[in-house]
Amino acid sequence: MTVTISQTESFDVSICIVNWNGRKVLADLLESLYKLTDGASIEMIVVDNASADGSTEMVRHLFPWVKLIANDTNLGFARANNQAARTATGRLLYFLNNDTIVSTGSTDTLVRFLDEHPEASAVGPQLIGPNGSIQASCRNLPSLAAVLHQVRLLRWTGLFRSAHRRYRRLKPRPDQIFDVEVIAGAALMMRREAFDTCNGWDEEFPFGFEDADICARLRAQGPIFYNGLARVTHLGGVSSKANSRFVYRGYQCGCVRYLRKYHRSRWAAPLYKLLVTIDLPVVILDNAISGIVLALIGKSNRASNKFKHTSAAAEFLWRDLYRFWMS
Repeated sequence: MTVTISQTESFDVSICIVNWNGRKVLADLLESLYKLTDGASIEMIVVDNASADGSTEMVRHLFPWVKLIANDTNLGFARANNQAARTATGRLLYFLNNDTIVSTGSTDTLVRFLDEHPEASAVGPQLIGPNGSIQASCRNLPSLAAVLHQVRLLRWTGLFRSAHRRYRRLKPRPDQIFDVEVIAGAALMMRREAFDTCNGWDEEFPFGFEDADICARLRAQGPIFYNGLARVTHLGGVSSKANSRFVYRGYQCGCVRYLRKYHRSRWAAPLYKLLVTIDLPVVILDNAISGIVLALIGKSNRASNKFKHTSAAAEFLWRDLYRFWMS
């Protein structure tokens, strides 16, 4: 691991970015941060998880003022975020996905909100998709019933549909500000003391549910707010799409860890493991058939996504099921 540090002073905000093979989107994000005219002083920290696309060379060449941590292996989202936090000097930590673009004024809006609301532990902006649509950037903490709705066989029955809707029901309006249970990890600003008190990101979450976990612990330090006055464009899943197997495995194992940490019944996680295992052949077959149908009617992009999901589920079944059961 090599570390390049270009700043030594303290800042209002330390922007922490984890990157893995996202050279183009990372450059766009850093460029948007460079053009900020916000009043808050910021430092930028990039943790690169062993990218093979020239990301680290790009940062060193085009953005030499950025603090760069170049890992020799992919340490995952949570561990890399903790690396960035240990390097950070800001009184506030702003965790951003590499596939986001920060609008001028949005960072200052979040900083001002936390300064004006000392009771708050964290705040998140409105996320805007590349087509201008408002993304679901806040939600409730997941219940067991909400998680079970994601099992394909159970989803078809509709038994847990209402629980899943309660979990995902938050549809904020533009300019709205309110207390929420979970802010998406794509853009989440928190107080440094709150981060330290809750011991940062749980590194046992490989990929998925780590934002729900840290928000559950942050709420013990103070409420979390959604602030629609701050806007961040979120392209969505740019790095994760490059490794669908990693994402599939990480999400399923992350869900198990979340159930083990927060659900009262010790049978919740084993039940979920059993249902997911039974469900896998159905998921593979359903995605494969859907992909073929979509390809035949000329919807090649959607067909390609279905085939990627088919491949990820098949690899999970044959290569990762043991790790899943051991999680």
